[in-house]
Amino acid sequence: MRRRGFDVVVDVQNGVPFWSPAYSGLPVVCVVHHVHHEQWGEVFAPTTAALGWTLESRVAPAVYRNCQYLVVSQSTASDLAAVGVSAERIHVAYSGLDPQPELAEYDPAGPPRLLVLGRLVPHKRIELALTTLKQLIETYPDLTLDVAGQGYHEEELIRFAERLEVRDRVRFAGRVSDSEKLQLFSRATVHLLPSLKEGWGLTVVEAAYQGTPTVAFRSAGGTAESIVDRRTGLLADSESDFVNLTSQILADSQLRSLLSHQARIHARAFTWEATTEELERLLLEM
Repeated sequence: MRRRGFDVVVDVQNGVPFWSPAYSGLPVVCVVHHVHHEQWGEVFAPTTAALGWTLESRVAPAVYRNCQYLVVSQSTASDLAAVGVSAERIHVAYSGLDPQPELAEYDPAGPPRLLVLGRLVPHKRIELALTTLKQLIETYPDLTLDVAGQGYHEEELIRFAERLEVRDRVRFAGRVSDSEKLQLFSRATVHLLPSLKEGWGLTVVEAAYQGTPTVAFRSAGGTAESIVDRRTGLLADSESDFVNLTSQILADSQLRSLLSHQARIHARAFTWEATTEELERLLLEM
């Protein structure tokens, strides 16, 4: 880095950063999507989880004590402040969204469809989406669930669906193309985001662009900003609440229509141009 004469390092901290202030000799912007306090224990054994959280919550703030932070939500800003990062060094730039064709595949008279889209890893808690499907089948006999994405947890999720006796109602689509993703969003009745933690929740806005409301957990952090509760989607406070709110949208076409309309408007407020302008402003001030 010194040999090539860069001006600034943009260092992405996904749990553990690249420690660039220790060796670059350059100004650093540390990009953080979310703090991983809850997730270390979901993915790793206790000793490794404790080490990871120590690196993220104590060592990294010390190493980056003179650096600027760029985060994707006020929730992440608050979490960083809680581990000792001064508020004046934290800048918020919401994630954007590429312009998309607006599809119109959703058919209110068709069978209800749930959708989960993301990495198939434990802290995404896709088991809760499968459990939601199981609990709602009696009320909605035609209900199905699409699970789109890849990850090492996929085989366990398939086995879990088999144990719940819902495997025939779940389609594991694997990795999907951008056009397939848009089609999935546009024909889903409800997009589910049962994730333990989200810095922002980009899939929320992607679904909203196609008029599909999301049910997520309020405690997940960024979801309380990417979703306007009761306007563009619904925020749950417990696992039973998650199931009940999903059922509300399935049962109430008027509620679904209202959420869909507001979601489309909300999604169009987020662009990569606005995100870029915020990052550029920060870089030019350094």
